[in-house]
Amino acid sequence: MLIFADPCGLLYSTIAQAIAGLWQNLSATIHTSGLPAGNVGPTAMSLGVTNCKITVPNSAGPFIIGFRMLTTTLGHQSLATFFDSSNNPQVVFYTEANGTITAYRDGNLIGTSSLAVVLQPNVWSYGELQLSISASVGILGVRINGVSVLQTTADTKSSTANSTIGTIQIGSNLTNYFQDIVVTDSTGSYNNTYLGDVHVSAYNALTAGTSATNQYVPNGAATIPLSVAAVTPADGSVFASDSTPGDRMSVGVANSAVTGTIAALVHVSRVKKDASGTRTFAQTITSGSVDAIGPTH
Repeated sequence: MLIFADPCGLLYSTIAQAIAGLWQNLSATIHTSGLPAGNVGPTAMSLGVTNCKITVPNSAGPFIIGFRMLTTTLGHQSLATFFDSSNNPQVVFYTEANGTITAYRDGNLIGTSSLAVVLQPNVWSYGELQLSISASVGILGVRINGVSVLQTTADTKSSTANSTIGTIQIGSNLTNYFQDIVVTDSTGSYNNTYLGDVHVSAYNALTAGTSATNQYVPNGAATIPLSVAAVTPADGSVFASDSTPGDRMSVGVANSAVTGTIAALVHVSRVKKDASGTRTFAQTITSGSVDAIGPTH
């Protein structure tokens, strides 16, 4: 199922916000103008090779990370690293000067993508990297622009790591831009394999929701939607609050302009408790007047 989706810049306008939001760590530059021709989204980010990690459920996988990318110069540079839960590297994927993508375990080459489709400098491409961990039959896969250029099994377990994946780090000194980063695993009935070239849109609160129960109180703004709509939230001064167990709030978002198939919907919330003791919350999505209540956190 889909476990991570980031349009890269539409959910936040500062790196501090990104660190406190979707990513475990993120050091990046957000670009909102001057993007190279051919980009799909209005924003993108450029990443270094450290502090850009996505937490995933700790398991052997397989996990697939997909992203749109553009690099100005190709060379042997790390593109993505899969770590175990103790921050030990398992497999590192590299870009190469000829546009292929290679995979290394413990410094040893374990796979190279074919020349059927290759990365090209100054051209946007959509890449997907697949990995599961096993000392003998680990899954290793690479797709570029929807074409499978590497799909094999290999020893993917590092000699110093556990038999799991806990985080995925993305970024390269030579890769200038990333957009539309998604991560899937093999669980569930939907989005459990390669998704192909997908685009991630962000919709912030716009109107009052359709739910008959909207019991929260706006703080620092006139309405509930305005109190939770900021791209970079002012958590200490503009927010919605409530202190009664079981109370609910609801907001509406703009209609989607998507003309193709919508693969998934990700509900992102920022929640804080301001007193000692245990508090719980659950996210709810209302579609066609039917409430889908998620698990309690």
